[in-house]
Amino acid sequence: MSGKIKETRIIEAAENSDKIRISSDPLYCPICFTVFGSAPVVLHCGHTFCVKCVRTLIQRAIYECPPMRTPEYECALCRSKVSANDKLCRNFIIEDILGTIDVATDENPTENEIIKAQGLLLKRSKEQLRESDEKLSILTSQLLIIQKRLYYAIGAVSGLTALLIAKMFI
Repeated sequence: MSGKIKETRIIEAAENSDKIRISSDPLYCPICFTVFGSAPVVLHCGHTFCVKCVRTLIQRAIYECPPMRTPEYECALCRSKVSANDKLCRNFIIEDILGTIDVATDENPTENEIIKAQGLLLKRSKEQLRESDEKLSILTSQLLIIQKRLYYAIGAVSGLTALLIAKMFI
């Protein structure tokens, strides 16, 4: 399966589902193997680690760094060099996912959960309808402009044809 098709399927599944199951693997620090308790940090290479592990790497880099040099540490996954002076950036995506975790207590949804899910579906459907109406309006306007241009082009061609025929007989 090509990457584009898979990406399209993922997007469609996410947009059209009120409940999505994802693997919890990205919620673990790849150094200490514990679940992120708070917002992890993302390095410039894109890899994410818990704050505690990154601070340990920074402290070790500072301790081992020769004088008059900038302390650096390596990403634990790709070995990319990272300056210990770089500002730590929170991984907001993982933080948001952590904030939405709701442990399922029952396989059978309650009436309130069903109503909530249907409300969400209705909201998404209305949004898709609104977007479709906007697209239809734009396409209708473009079609009218093209029809007018075509009408004038046909009129101009008819006029030129009549003029050419007239010149042929003169």
